[in-house]
Amino acid sequence: EKGKKEILETAEKYNLILSTGSDYHGNLE
Repeated sequence: EKGKKEILETAEKYNLILSTGSDYHGNLE
């Protein structure tokens, strides 16, 4: 269970980075 929790937390951070990156690139255009 602990491993699954860590994976979910990492996925959430990764999704946050992706969404932030998209906003950043969108502002550059």
